[in-house]
Amino acid sequence: MTAPLIESPADLTSEWLTAALGAGPVTDFSVERIGTGQMSECYRVALTYEAGASGPASVVLKVAAADPSSRQTGLAMGLYEREVRFYTDIAPGLNGPVAPCHHAAYDSETGMFDLVLGDAAPAVVGDEILGATAEQAKLALTQLGYVHGPLLGSTALAGTEWADRPVEQILAD
Repeated sequence: MTAPLIESPADLTSEWLTAALGAGPVTDFSVERIGTGQMSECYRVALTYEAGASGPASVVLKVAAADPSSRQTGLAMGLYEREVRFYTDIAPGLNGPVAPCHHAAYDSETGMFDLVLGDAAPAVVGDEILGATAEQAKLALTQLGYVHGPLLGSTALAGTEWADRPVEQILAD
């Protein structure tokens, strides 16, 4: 069974998580909001499995913003599609520090999406208002280089409309 798109953590069920993860079965879970999210919302989902079953201890669920204005902006700018397509089309070919994607779904009409990603716990979300320390910024930029580096000079993304929308097109939409 393929897990359908969900819009919020309220839509989660043990059955959906079992299908999305391809592990388990999941018998119980708890959800905690992480980050402040302007364009989307992220939640840590702690998982409990049937005796003898295994899977990740927790995952991150990322969904479109509940705020209609933020969601419309994410849809108009192609941000949601780009993120989902990054995890489905690009990330599998990278050897960099990218969270594994257990489930991805996107609805181009509504802008709704979901991603179920590997959790970097015990890492914590940074403070978007205070910013990063010099050490945190260096680490982030170094890791970003590992993700972007393999694609420098590559023609793998040439002609992919979702990845290369001119600013003029975004503003006209």
